[in-house]
Amino acid sequence: MTDKEQASKGLFTLTKDEDSGVRYNAANALLMAFQYMTDKEQVSKNLLALTKDEDSRVRWIAAIAIGSSFQYMTDKDQTSKDLLELTKDKNSDVRSSAAGALGQAFQYMTEKDQTSKDLLELTKDKNSDVRSSAAYTLGLAFQYMSLMHLSS
Repeated sequence: MTDKEQASKGLFTLTKDEDSGVRYNAANALLMAFQYMTDKEQVSKNLLALTKDEDSRVRWIAAIAIGSSFQYMTDKDQTSKDLLELTKDKNSDVRSSAAGALGQAFQYMTEKDQTSKDLLELTKDKNSDVRSSAAYTLGLAFQYMSLMHLSS
């Protein structure tokens, strides 16, 4: 694309499309393009909105996108809250992707105490994929955790 601004606007519009498959693919596109986009505030707003989507697949990819793009998000407090909220999602695939996203985002999270508690809670999840993702994430995040985080 030669006109990144126009392409960005098109993606932003597609994140609000009536078809959840389109929203899913728009979120996936934001995942891949975030670091190259100039309006990071708008990208951040669109991704955070997708964490509340009615379709669990959209919430799933939004968690992944936020995890890999957390350092570029403009409102890290809200992003932290929304990502932690996804760890409590009713859908286990969403919880699993949120757990994985915490591993990529942990160093940038604003509430490391709460993040650690929520991550440790995920190690007790009824779904083995969620527990597995949480275990892997503990390894990624371990270097950023204090002993206080781990003893909670």
